[in-house]
Amino acid sequence: MKRLLFITIISVVLLAGRLVLPAFAQEQQKISVLIDGLPVAFDVQPIIQNGRTLVPFRAIAEALNVRVNWDSTTQTISATDGKTSIRLQIGNRTAYRNENPITLDVPPQILVEV
Repeated sequence: MKRLLFITIISVVLLAGRLVLPAFAQEQQKISVLIDGLPVAFDVQPIIQNGRTLVPFRAIAEALNVRVNWDSTTQTISATDGKTSIRLQIGNRTAYRNENPITLDVPPQILVEV
């Protein structure tokens, strides 16, 4: 009986540790992004959500010399380099590349650095 209790307690402790540690590790993880070998500076740090890394779109676009427009009424981001256009809407998993729909794994969102 004592052995069963001991195994149960150890299992609960190990399981609790597995549930808590990844979240803590992810929170402490600094994500660096390089474009052409140069680091990109962000006003809000990238995060990992549902196994996907989310980065501030404007910072990436500007590092690539892509023009970005923001429509606050529809919460839509539009970007173009003259050849390719991208349109994203906050909270919408459907993005558009040259007017062709693309389903995103994680919708665009607005994150504020706390």
